[in-house]
Amino acid sequence: GGYNLTNTWDANKYIQDQQTKEQNIIDIVSKISDELLKMKSGDDNNNQYLHIIKFSCLIPFLESYLKNDSILELERHIDIYLSIFEILNGLASVKELKVLLLPFDNRSESIAALVDKIKHNLEIYTKNSLKQSNYKSNNTSLQPINLIQSNDNQSNNNTIFSDAGISLLTTSPKLLRI
Repeated sequence: GGYNLTNTWDANKYIQDQQTKEQNIIDIVSKISDELLKMKSGDDNNNQYLHIIKFSCLIPFLESYLKNDSILELERHIDIYLSIFEILNGLASVKELKVLLLPFDNRSESIAALVDKIKHNLEIYTKNSLKQSNYKSNNTSLQPINLIQSNDNQSNNNTIFSDAGISLLTTSPKLLRI
């Protein structure tokens, strides 16, 4: 007996599986946010919804994404983060559910504090981006740094950090209303 040294890992299949998984997450999160946005403060069922949400996996799920506050991670999963901010706005829009954004049950940080960290990192990124773009426009010998690959395969401009995605987050009322 021995080891099979043949590499059977299919990188394209892995990437496709990751994209499918991410789309499934986005679909589920969007359905939850749609339901939350239909809720109204003062509804008799809100305390029951509070109990259900508080003891579900939703809060730990949200925290797991919000704890990873790197700009690169935000950019790589921009659609998931935008969907998460929709959920947070849904929670924030219902008086009885707002408590879920605050610390509870021995959690080390509140969801509101995690969102504040993301806002802070985005503000720093935006300020540094503007400074760097002003410096680059004044110094034509500098070349842009290839931070991540663009998702656009037909484009040869792979030297972007998808500023459009980061702009969505920095200017999004979804992020700013929390």
